[in-house]
Amino acid sequence: MKKIPEKLSDTLISRIQKYIKENTELSSKTPIGIGVFDLLRKRSKLVFYPLENEENDAFLLEGMPSGDGKVNFVFINTAKTIEKQVFAAAHELGHLLDVPGAIRMGHRTEDLDERIVNRFAAELLMPEHDFKDAFLRESMGKVNDNTITFRDFAAILVHMMDRYSVPYDAALLRSREVGLISEDAARDSFEGNSNLTRDAIDAYISKLISSGSYNNLQTKTYRKDIDGLEALLQKAETVESIPAGMINRLRKRYDVPSDTVRDNIISKTLVIKQGD
Repeated sequence: MKKIPEKLSDTLISRIQKYIKENTELSSKTPIGIGVFDLLRKRSKLVFYPLENEENDAFLLEGMPSGDGKVNFVFINTAKTIEKQVFAAAHELGHLLDVPGAIRMGHRTEDLDERIVNRFAAELLMPEHDFKDAFLRESMGKVNDNTITFRDFAAILVHMMDRYSVPYDAALLRSREVGLISEDAARDSFEGNSNLTRDAIDAYISKLISSGSYNNLQTKTYRKDIDGLEALLQKAETVESIPAGMINRLRKRYDVPSDTVRDNIISKTLVIKQGD
């Protein structure tokens, strides 16, 4: 059974918030969503590839040899939904920035590092004031005597998922982090209980998404791309530094069209003339 993560100390949370606030590139009052990929690109090469049987949503390889220096690679598993890709990208950004080290915490453990970068990702993708305002707007008319039905709460969370391009767990935990729901409500909604299992919760969230106008949620992109690959292949073709067969295999694997294919597509583009 899934267990709700342990809370961080107030000291660590305030340090994470201060770190983001003092970094103007990271500090935003509005959702950045897929813009997190651009933040990653400034510090790494992004590799998008679908890995169907891989549990991880993303993973990081730091300091890989490349030319005269070293480069960081972040692999994004595009067999996962786009909201999972976004949150995973923010998580890996936290590792690249070494947020646990930057906030000068004491004894480090792998588990604590993971919880810190998860909180960093939540703070980055779901700014507190914006999240609270959006949540309270969506909850108007749904709260009675400080209580809300799970159906209404789930509908609010789906809206938050869509607004911030984050998965259910992230939106739920953010609701707990900013004090909008109780610890018991968060635990029941995360772990499930005897009346409503976690499987039933996941099924209901999926139903809400599919029946609503949430076109970007639970979409698996299956994207195949490496930052800069197309330009590298074009250069390799020009100088003939890589065998043509290998270039064609790389194009096929990463869905990179050849110049011939691209020219054919352009030549077949319809031109609509205005009437006289």
